[in-house]
Amino acid sequence: MKRLIQVIALALFAGALVAASPVFAAEATLKTDDDIVSAIQANTPEKHLEIAAWYTARAADEKKQAEEHKKMAHAYMGSKATYADQMHKHCDALVTLHEKTALQYEKLAKEHEVAAGVTKK
Repeated sequence: MKRLIQVIALALFAGALVAASPVFAAEATLKTDDDIVSAIQANTPEKHLEIAAWYTARAADEKKQAEEHKKMAHAYMGSKATYADQMHKHCDALVTLHEKTALQYEKLAKEHEVAAGVTKK
């Protein structure tokens, strides 16, 4: 049981590091909020594609977070710890949140691809 708690704690710590990381997918050149604002204000097809890549990378990160919480929720199933049911529900709620956020980022990426003229609505 102690080992399971250590593994889960390590997974949570690693997830927090990934979530806080400013590094996104290789094709995403935008790194800060100021970069995003500048790209939006430039309003060129190239900038729309940069923004789309940024949102696509964010969606992938959210999906990864959802998968990590699915694994943690599964780890709590069958646990005899008194808090296991509560933690399972917590993980399930985070899975839902991350999946919804990923969908929103994917929609935003699509809108910027349309604005760039590479995808039809």
